Amino acid sequence: MLSKLKNKSKCNVVIDFHHDCFRSLFHGKGREARERGIFYYMKRTSVDANSLKNGIYFVTPMGIGVRVKNPFKVQIFLGKSPKTFTLFQRKLLEHKGMLIEKLSLDFNHWPFTLLS
Repeated sequence: MLSKLKNKSKCNVVIDFHHDCFRSLFHGKGREARERGIFYYMKRTSVDANSLKNGIYFVTPMGIGVRVKNPFKVQIFLGKSPKTFTLFQRKLLEHKGMLIEKLSLDFNHWPFTLLS
């Protein structure tokens, strides 16, 4: 999540993440989208008069930061490992690819400044 906040690109962040750990941590906390494997998660907070509305804010002591808007889009999928080869009896043999469990995280964010 921090790498996406630091990056100015609007691309998704993809990380290796075990699907069983993801399910045990986030089971029942989001809503499933129409597409298979995509979930939406929202921040649950109580709203009071002093809170900033519609988002999560990451601000440095200088007052410069990033605003993140709900919901977070999370997609779980299987990716293939890179191709690897070995030399066996003067021939290159390709290893079978392994499946790697991955997670794609996407959310809207833009610069934010606190004015004093």
